[in-house]
Amino acid sequence: MRRLTICWLPVLSALAVLGCSEATNVTPAPEQNPTPVIQIVVVTATPGPTSPPVIQTVVVTATPLPTRTPRPTLEAMAGMNQEMSEVQEISIIENYRATQFWPRNFVVIKDIPVRMYLTRLHREHVNRFTISPFFSSSEVILPGEVGVIEFVPDQIGEFKISNVGHGFDADLIVVETQAEANAYIADRGVQMYALIHDVDQFRLFPETIVVYKDIPVTIHNISLVAEHQVSIERYEMGEEINVLPGELTRFEFTPDTTGAFTILHEIHGFSGTLIVADVP
Repeated sequence: MRRLTICWLPVLSALAVLGCSEATNVTPAPEQNPTPVIQIVVVTATPGPTSPPVIQTVVVTATPLPTRTPRPTLEAMAGMNQEMSEVQEISIIENYRATQFWPRNFVVIKDIPVRMYLTRLHREHVNRFTISPFFSSSEVILPGEVGVIEFVPDQIGEFKISNVGHGFDADLIVVETQAEANAYIADRGVQMYALIHDVDQFRLFPETIVVYKDIPVTIHNISLVAEHQVSIERYEMGEEINVLPGELTRFEFTPDTTGAFTILHEIHGFSGTLIVADVP
């Protein structure tokens, strides 16, 4: 999975130019306790009869682990309770030849961080992708890759998820409360989601989606590299190949029973979860 992350090591690059006669390896920080790691580097001065070694100490601070855990994808946000983790996960598939995103609109809650997984069906010469005013990037995300886009929707209103070069977009609706999100879904009368299937990483993006009982559901599917035979317990039989690379396929059903149901990859063995909740 490709993440839009910038990495730099200016201190170590400078030391490489000076020339190090002795250096110890940096010990990675423990995952659960990211404390600073001290690296002692001995830099030998220009040779001379009385020049002693110069000792430099480099402090390498580990990046702290995230304090939030993923929240299931949810257009109808009130299906979640206040105790659940504070990240809203959504997936979106771009098809520039059809000048369209799938799904075409999302609703999220203001001030709760959003993690968006983006993949593309086709390679294109213009790759700039924006969610104005929350996100803007010219990074290239190619077919077969997943871009991870994270932002905080700190304004209420309707905003555009845009392919700048080709001039098409989807809608991001930011509301204040879960009750407003409920009303949006009820008025629209359909729940729309996307699932990105990745056999290389042995997972779905996102791994859990939450829907409301008795409101029709459409799930847009794309595989990154392989064919899949996917079933959704009770709602999708998965009796044949139904998710393909480079091609959109859809699951359509109306959930009539609440509970947690398995999204199973019959051939490859990994799974996700569909949660069906009552409309509050």
